[in-house]
Amino acid sequence: MADYARNLLNKQMDLLEKLESIDAIQQLGLRYHFEREIKHALNSLYESAATGRPQYDDLHSTALRFRIFRQHYYYEVPQDVFRKFIDETGNFRATLTDDVKGLLSLYEASFHGFKGEDIFFDSL
Repeated sequence: MADYARNLLNKQMDLLEKLESIDAIQQLGLRYHFEREIKHALNSLYESAATGRPQYDDLHSTALRFRIFRQHYYYEVPQDVFRKFIDETGNFRATLTDDVKGLLSLYEASFHGFKGEDIFFDSL
C-alpha cells in the first residue's frame, strides 16, 4: 500500500487528481508516512500555479487547492481565488447551489481562513 501511494504521488497526472490523491492520503491519516512525497507534489503544484499554468475553473478544485495549501501552512494562497465565484451583490453565485461537491469543498476550505479574511463569512 505504501509503495502504491508513493507511486501515485510521483505519477504524472491531472492537477485535480493529484490534489484529490493528497487529500485522500491525509483523510486516511497517512500524511506523516508520505510527508516528503506530499511536499514534493505540493511544490510542483505551487510552482505551476505561480507561473499561471493551471486553471482551477470550478469551485471544487479551487477550494480543494486553497484548503490543502493552507493546511500545509507554508503555502500562502489568497482568499481572492474565490472572487470569480462572487456575484455583483457580494454573495456566492446562486448557480453554485447545484454544485454540492464544490460547496462542500468551500465549506471545508472556510476553516482555513485567516482573521480579517471576510470572503467566507460575508458570502455564506
